[in-house]
Amino acid sequence: MHIRIFGRKKPKITRPFFKLVSYIIAPLSVLIFNNARTLAVYKDNRILSTFKESIAKLKDGNSVIIFPEHNKKHNNIIYDFQEGFVDIARLYYKRTGKELLFVPLYIAPKLKKMYLGKPIKFCADTPIAEERRRICDYLMNEISNIAYGLPEHTVVPYRNIPKKYYLKNIKENIDEKNPG
Repeated sequence: MHIRIFGRKKPKITRPFFKLVSYIIAPLSVLIFNNARTLAVYKDNRILSTFKESIAKLKDGNSVIIFPEHNKKHNNIIYDFQEGFVDIARLYYKRTGKELLFVPLYIAPKLKKMYLGKPIKFCADTPIAEERRRICDYLMNEISNIAYGLPEHTVVPYRNIPKKYYLKNIKENIDEKNPG
């Protein structure tokens, strides 16, 4: 698994180096994530434990930050969202009777700022498939609009790609050559 994370899409000659690096930083990563108040995200049957732990944190008054992007490009700002995270709001509603707010967040490291957009409320009366799509579409568009409204800056993409492929936050700047 280490080579898959650190060596994917790297030249074959450098893969042993990345494999070695992954073994060196693994213990440090475990230390950081065990002490950073993060929630484990599982992509198998244990996903329910991720949801339960998230709901417990929300019930305690904590905020939960979710990074739902995956490898399909939405535009030059963000990648499409995996929709499953919206199910946390459905489960939270079933347990508390309260509808969660999702707040779009955009981080512009080059500007040294973080921006919050207008929240969207989960609607328990809407079918979940429709609600997943509505919330994801809104968040992706709101985050993109936040970025487009800022002074020109380099967008740090979700995927680990060479810096020479990073794009600017210009609406017309959707580059077909960009592998990201």
